[in-house]
Amino acid sequence: MEPRLGECACASIRCKNHWHRAMVGIGSERENNRNIYIENEVTSFFGTSMSMSSEGVRKANMRAIVLIICVIFTIIALHAAFTTTAAALSLPTATNFGIINDTESACCDMSVAIPVTITNLENGPVAAIIFNILYNNSVMRVVGVHNGALTANWENPTYKNFNWGTRVAMVTKPPENEMIPDGANGSVALLVFNVTGEPGSWSTLSFSDIQLAEGPPDYQIGSAPAKSGIFTVVPCSLKGRVTDVVGTGIEGATVNLTLDGVSIASTSTDIWGNYWFSFAELPPGVYNLSVTKKRFWLNRTTVTINPDESTRADITLLLVGDLNNNGKSADILDVSLMWNAWANLIPKDFRYDLNHDGVEAEIEDVALMWNAWMGEIVLF
Repeated sequence: MEPRLGECACASIRCKNHWHRAMVGIGSERENNRNIYIENEVTSFFGTSMSMSSEGVRKANMRAIVLIICVIFTIIALHAAFTTTAAALSLPTATNFGIINDTESACCDMSVAIPVTITNLENGPVAAIIFNILYNNSVMRVVGVHNGALTANWENPTYKNFNWGTRVAMVTKPPENEMIPDGANGSVALLVFNVTGEPGSWSTLSFSDIQLAEGPPDYQIGSAPAKSGIFTVVPCSLKGRVTDVVGTGIEGATVNLTLDGVSIASTSTDIWGNYWFSFAELPPGVYNLSVTKKRFWLNRTTVTINPDESTRADITLLLVGDLNNNGKSADILDVSLMWNAWANLIPKDFRYDLNHDGVEAEIEDVALMWNAWMGEIVLF
């Protein structure tokens, strides 16, 4: 029997619907298999089970993106930290910066020079230095700052006093060819204090805000550990100052004290020509005091040391070859005076005995003065 048209149409529709359901089933099965695979992969990566619907896949992708971003930022942070650390390691520094001795001392009403030193400079060279020195203003006060051995050719230091101490700034001269090199050891500044405290008073000498600036092109600023100390005002049995005829202090003069022909104590003058002895060094008695310095005539005097009493003895040294007392050796006036003394036209004294043979203003002395004036020799 021939099928009816309606039946064929219905059958055809039923076949198409069956095919569609079959195809949809196959697609769904494939989609499910793909989702299961992705879920297994993500589960193994994140260590947790996730429902791998389309929303689950989206969340998994977001987590992966967040993880990648975190890794990137971690790498950036580590690089920045490494760069900062490397930069810090390259900043100027030193083993220490401050005073050499743990303790310093001097008598009241004296000026004392204390050097500021740097030890084993690293990551230099250094072209400028700034630092604070903290101390007790009732004990001492900075009255001057001078260049040290390592900064001898720098600009003159500048400083300002405060109620807590003094701030010092130093810089090299252009074109910055006198910078302090790596490995340098020595003084960078000389602090001159006026001591006003009573005997027994003391003050800490502390350094802070130490800045070591390297030269061009970076001019980076580093620092160094501070080396501080203590200053004590001591009672003095004898103190004084050694100067030349124009009143300039003579540094490095040797001051020697003898008692009954026996040497009891000896010291050297500081940068200002000051010297002092403590009571512990000098028993009471009458001493012979002698002062010597190369290129100067020896000078002597006597001093009496009494118990619990401070004595002062200022000494003037005469420069060899300075006959007219102007502080200069062997100028044309000195030559003229030597000639006149040799001709017995003027009085003469020990200063005219330049060859130290006990005879004053002889022809050999005239020759020595002439040669010194010509710059051929230096008189001693």
